[in-house]
Amino acid sequence: MPTGEQFATNVPQTFLASPVAAAATSIPVLSSSSWPATPFTAIFGIGTSLQEAIHVTNVSGTTWTATRGYDGTVAQNQPLNQTITHGTIGLHFRELRSHIDASGPTDASSESVHGLLTGQVVGTSESQTLTNKALTAPTISGTVGGGATYSSPTITTATFSGNQAMGSGAWSGTGNITMNWHNASGKTGATNNPLTISGGTNGGPPTTGTFAVGDIVFDVLYGIIWGCTGAGTPGTWKPLNGTVLANTLSLSGVNTVTATLPTVLTPYFNNMRIVFGGSTSSAGVDFENLRLRFNGDTAANYCSEYTGLLSTGVQSNLASAADTSMIVGLSGGSLTAGARGNFVIDVPFYKTAVTLRGAIYNGEVHKSVAATTSSFSVTGAGAWSGAAAITSVTLLNQTSGTWSANSSAEIWLTV
Repeated sequence: MPTGEQFATNVPQTFLASPVAAAATSIPVLSSSSWPATPFTAIFGIGTSLQEAIHVTNVSGTTWTATRGYDGTVAQNQPLNQTITHGTIGLHFRELRSHIDASGPTDASSESVHGLLTGQVVGTSESQTLTNKALTAPTISGTVGGGATYSSPTITTATFSGNQAMGSGAWSGTGNITMNWHNASGKTGATNNPLTISGGTNGGPPTTGTFAVGDIVFDVLYGIIWGCTGAGTPGTWKPLNGTVLANTLSLSGVNTVTATLPTVLTPYFNNMRIVFGGSTSSAGVDFENLRLRFNGDTAANYCSEYTGLLSTGVQSNLASAADTSMIVGLSGGSLTAGARGNFVIDVPFYKTAVTLRGAIYNGEVHKSVAATTSSFSVTGAGAWSGAAAITSVTLLNQTSGTWSANSSAEIWLTV
């Protein structure tokens, strides 16, 4: 049906103000009063041999612009005072019948249901590309290659089933997106539990909300993927990462630095590793002791012992008891530019409250490749008599000197 076809009731009959030839498209009438807005259909000489349907597309005063010989009628020369009647013609009824009977994407007039073009309505009769659509609480099913491929959608609170493919779009909202693990052909023994991506946290596992076994969240602060091992509110969680960087320490220009361990991680990681690399700024020294304290304890509650192997093969043993800090390595000296000490200090079961907490360390200091003295490979151990779980770590330089610009340390936690 032509777009916008207009109809009215009780339209008065009008008459031609002057004769019109069969080819004329400008129709002079005596009155346009009470006729519908354009476009509309009018009929010349109903019931006579000059009967002709016209399609009026514009009305300007008493002059109409029209298509002649409309819907298969014959355009004829029409005389002065020829009757003009508003009416319906066969085309109007055929269009209605066509829409009622339509069973495919288009009807007999190449239009889809309700006169909309193909693709303007989401349906099931054809493959379609959805653009600029926001889907709220849909259920989406299908397989890749079977019509369930989504390019740049925004999907809110969706439930997915089957294997889905997605382009560059994004999911938003508060709902979960549930997917199934893919079982490779021929592989057996795996439990095909659902996997639900539940968003993310900013430090530690979720503390609010209700979760099911198999749910995972991403910790954007520590880079941990948390997996729910027990359903509940907020559920039981386990880190799927075996190691996490808990603290990064900048030592440049300072003598002492203290790091507080993240309490949100303590319940999930048992062991601590401190990685140190740096040199002292103290003038005229080969190296200085790197020392360690726990929980801010400055009392004489530490002991330590290490063995340093000189490049000449001579061993040097140092023991320190009832000290206010624990020796756990060496800072490189300032005699040679860029000299650096590198040490790894392990503290097993740091969160367990036991007396005489031990630390094990090893590393090296080399002033230069050509050095024959004062170059050390060092291994040692120490202990702290505090009985509390470790919640903070303090690194100290041996003297009042500071660490140079190339010095840093990291604290890693492992399960």
